[in-house]
Amino acid sequence: MYPGHHATAHPDRAAFIMASTGETVSYAELEARANRLAHLLRAHGLKRLDHFSIFMENNNRYLEACAAGERAGLYYTCVNSYLKADELAYILNNSESRVLITSASRSEVAREALKQCPNVTLALIVDGPGNDAVFQDYASAVARHPTTPIADERLGTPMLYSSGTTGRPKGIVRAQQAGRLCGSQQGAGHACDKSSLKRFRLQQFALTGEHALSDGQCAHDRLPPSAGWSVVCPRSRASSSE
Repeated sequence: MYPGHHATAHPDRAAFIMASTGETVSYAELEARANRLAHLLRAHGLKRLDHFSIFMENNNRYLEACAAGERAGLYYTCVNSYLKADELAYILNNSESRVLITSASRSEVAREALKQCPNVTLALIVDGPGNDAVFQDYASAVARHPTTPIADERLGTPMLYSSGTTGRPKGIVRAQQAGRLCGSQQGAGHACDKSSLKRFRLQQFALTGEHALSDGQCAHDRLPPSAGWSVVCPRSRASSSE
């Protein structure tokens, strides 16, 4: 989900399309959004190998949240959006997450969970009512930051959790590469591992039918090896039944 190269080569091409609304976000827009969030995470003190979590249904901010982590050398966890407050709190604490990104529709569960998570020092809400004692409005928070890449881009990776059917969910940690990201926005001569980077480049896949993602899964684990295509984000089960 690192759109840097495609944002330059194909800036107007659709990076993803929301199936529920038809909203289309281009590679250039996704690049700008991911950069803003990466800057915000750095400004909040997150450095390489630190951790944040995402607790949302499929929405138009989900992929940029992942992309920001992958360009900032961070671990990020896509939490199943149907978990209860205690279950969410366990993952936030176990992963040592310092930031939580959630949505208005999951805010009450997140609010309850955060009472048990003293290490989460920033909680951002997408499409929420605005700032309060617990949440900061996502759009206004990222708007204060530039759309250019952070100066110290590093390849990040997801930290997924097992379902916990035999006990508590277990985090799956994948070692990170130390090299910088490759891309048209990086200067020549920066070290990088292209073989590992290509796994994370945003690519096209229609996430429907047998390949549809349930809430909490990560798109890049199911994408085919063709570069520069688009993702179609399906409706979440909650929104489609309402």
